[in-house]
Amino acid sequence: MIKKLMLTTMLLSISIVGVANATTFNARGMGLAGTGVAGGDFSDFSLNPALAAKAKAKVFQHYSFGGGVFVQDEDNFLEEVTLFNKAVRNDNVSALYITGGIGLLEVKKPTYLDVGFHASVGFSLDKVGIAVSVENKTYGASKVNFTTADANAIFASLGGVTGTTGTFPSSLSSTVSYSGVAVTELGLTAGVNLGFLDIGLRTKILQALVYGEKVNIVDAGNIDPFGESEAFFDANIDLGVQAQVSKFFHLGLAITNLIPLSYEFKQTATGSGLTGSVEITPQIAIGGAFKSDLLLFEVNIELLDNWYLGQDLTPTKYLRLATEIGNEDGWGALRLGYVLDMNGSRPSVFSVGVGFKPVRSFGFDIGVLMSPEGSLGASANFNLEF
Repeated sequence: MIKKLMLTTMLLSISIVGVANATTFNARGMGLAGTGVAGGDFSDFSLNPALAAKAKAKVFQHYSFGGGVFVQDEDNFLEEVTLFNKAVRNDNVSALYITGGIGLLEVKKPTYLDVGFHASVGFSLDKVGIAVSVENKTYGASKVNFTTADANAIFASLGGVTGTTGTFPSSLSSTVSYSGVAVTELGLTAGVNLGFLDIGLRTKILQALVYGEKVNIVDAGNIDPFGESEAFFDANIDLGVQAQVSKFFHLGLAITNLIPLSYEFKQTATGSGLTGSVEITPQIAIGGAFKSDLLLFEVNIELLDNWYLGQDLTPTKYLRLATEIGNEDGWGALRLGYVLDMNGSRPSVFSVGVGFKPVRSFGFDIGVLMSPEGSLGASANFNLEF
């Protein structure tokens, strides 16, 4: 166990909304596993700008706001690091062995924590739809580097015998670092209906708050992720097309973040040398959908890798499947979905959601993500339509 520990680098990555990752915080979209490129409605214009042309009447107004959270912690990293820090504070090495030994630090799989919110106002006149939206997207990565020297020192403090009483060495060299970016976007989306074809454009002004900190492992409980931060202002573009090729079949294509963006960060206050980069990369998604009054079935495929932070995180590329039964405009809808990372970087997740419209102009949606590996997420969304 100790030998494995000495070779282990623990990685915690917290990805909040990110760029085209598994989580979307439109609750209808979460319930449908992030699909919507081909079969979405007006409220899904963030997935495909062309959907802004999907007005439900010649004169139409739409107001929406919502948010949610998603946690994925396959190796119980958060719990185990908390136990380690508690043992450090109590100066009691043997406490580690009560809960499985120092091997509890042998976390190999990332832990993700996604959080996001959005608000939008949209309207349409005949065949043209316009939406103004504000979205917050934050994603980051935290890495714990547990050194061989510390592993040897801790083992030596036990007299070389696991399970015995001992105290922590006077100093440890292992570190914990946290870095990421919080992106706030102000977007203007326009969609136009051209008969069987809808096209859309979304322009975005964004603020990217890049942050990070690196501390000694014994001070991990006092880490301030925003202790070192720098704000950048930028712009980007999304494009989309949606076509109704027959009465029930729809095809869609969406290009998000057409302009690649990269932000460098470096911690200066403590001189610990935390460096890295944040990448916002383009993504192309294609989709097909069968859509009737009471049934929707949709498939979306991402064509490009999603790169998150420059901290040795492997890229993702998602296949999304979903179905919706019912008519949300009439009474309600039930949604089921499945997300598969075709690169194998993150485990698959299942989605479930419901939508209700108790009165003609007001509706709300709830979406849930979950997996056997311990993933769990939820979002809620409220809509007003006139």
